[in-house]
Amino acid sequence: MRPRRKAPRPTCPFCAEEIPTPELRFDVYSSEGCLAGRCDCGAAFVIDETGKSGGVAVVDLQTLICDGDITQGMKLETGRDIEIETHPFPRRAMPSSLPRGGYSHITPKIWFGKLSSQNAEGHEAPARQGA
Repeated sequence: MRPRRKAPRPTCPFCAEEIPTPELRFDVYSSEGCLAGRCDCGAAFVIDETGKSGGVAVVDLQTLICDGDITQGMKLETGRDIEIETHPFPRRAMPSSLPRGGYSHITPKIWFGKLSSQNAEGHEAPARQGA
């Protein structure tokens, strides 16, 4: 039997360091929680286990970045207030406590987000006109 190769750990696109193991977090938009975490550089990440729920993953990410404040998270605007990147997430990198069942059409994705440099001081997004 061949030895099992360890999956490479995903790295943060903002600092190129390995990210910590994702944990089930409840300080997000989804009431059932999601696999997520924070990098040492301040970026947050969320795992979309199916690769097909990007909208929910982004809202979870925005809420996580705002320390669980859904209202503040919904005010963040991509490209202005927050930088977002997504990458495939290797199934072998999933925490061992999660099912790794195998439909080939399901490719997990990892969504990374970080407040833009002008908003890194605080979570307050600039007020929108007409809001």
